[in-house]
Amino acid sequence: MERLLEYTLEAWASLRSRTLRSLLAISGVVIAVSSVIALHAVGEGARAAVIAELTERRARLLDVYAGELIATGKGRTVPLTDLDVRAIERAVPGVTVVPVQVFRAAFRYGRHSGFWNVTGISAAGATITGIRVVDGAFFTPQAEARGDAVMALGYDLASSLFNPPAAAIGARIHLGGRPFRVVATVKEGTDLFGTVATNTQVYIPLPQSARLSDSREYRWLTVQVHDKEELGTVEQRVVTLLQQLHPGANYRTGRVDDAVAEVNRIFDLLTRVLMITTGVSLAVGGIGVTNVMLMSVTERTREIGVRRALGGRRTDILLQFLIEACLLCLVGGLVGLLVAVGLVNLVADRWLHIHLGMSPISAGLALGIAFLMGIACGCVPAWRAALVPPAEALRSE
Repeated sequence: MERLLEYTLEAWASLRSRTLRSLLAISGVVIAVSSVIALHAVGEGARAAVIAELTERRARLLDVYAGELIATGKGRTVPLTDLDVRAIERAVPGVTVVPVQVFRAAFRYGRHSGFWNVTGISAAGATITGIRVVDGAFFTPQAEARGDAVMALGYDLASSLFNPPAAAIGARIHLGGRPFRVVATVKEGTDLFGTVATNTQVYIPLPQSARLSDSREYRWLTVQVHDKEELGTVEQRVVTLLQQLHPGANYRTGRVDDAVAEVNRIFDLLTRVLMITTGVSLAVGGIGVTNVMLMSVTERTREIGVRRALGGRRTDILLQFLIEACLLCLVGGLVGLLVAVGLVNLVADRWLHIHLGMSPISAGLALGIAFLMGIACGCVPAWRAALVPPAEALRSE
């Protein structure tokens, strides 16, 4: 233990005597370690934020789709209709069923024209599915019952036509050849699998949607249960009921557990890709440390010869240079950890607007990576120093 402490102090003194070179070597380690830790923290924080939002908004919701996700040729697809909605509400007590109709329609506003994705939904359904209003107010059940031609405009669409987007409120936009009055702009949010972003959707009442699409068939039904513990039971009852009503038809469901699993799968894949990328920076930092240590061995050849002549063993020389490399990397790891904390807080506060906490695991990971880098980068220089013949080393200038 005494010898290790002595070698550590000698290594520290050696690094301080070559301050500029040590700082250049440490900078590579700092960049490598801070990038690994920052990317890990941002990835895990974003994963937690997405899962928390999904769980909060959709913990009691079940989506029911007609047909298979991937066609297999088995069974048939029977569209969902008002008859299915009423049958579910009668047969499964304690649930609220929200039908959703999705189609594309031509729009025209002044010199602007094109096609928009239109979603027909009830006023109650907008509340249940968590559509967020930015400006104005979503259409009411009374407006829906009267058959008012009103729409809630996705924020991105409003931004493309109006500046500021709030100026869209009260504007009349032709949709499917019929004038609609904008009553709200909506922003942020997706369906269970993230396939429909409200920022680029137009929401209109179901009666108007049926007229524009000339159809009463629904893309999917969203079923809200009062107790999330009953979601699995309700799922089985709804699917069984629909299959009884439409023998041979296929129906699939989506719930928050499926979405969370998909989110985890995507983030795991992204994490692997990012770790491979940061591995390049680790390699570059390691090469810098190896070069500095090899140069140190060359410059201190005479010192090595003196130590050997005074009875120093090869293991002593090997250990001294290995400790020096590890110390160099550990200092870089500590600085990299501090830099990562600053980067994470900056990214979280200014851009992501989510909480990213640095866990003890992240700190341990930083120091562990630095220590392993020190061993990996110090092995070759230390071994080279240990193999220097004493007589040749003493003749070195």
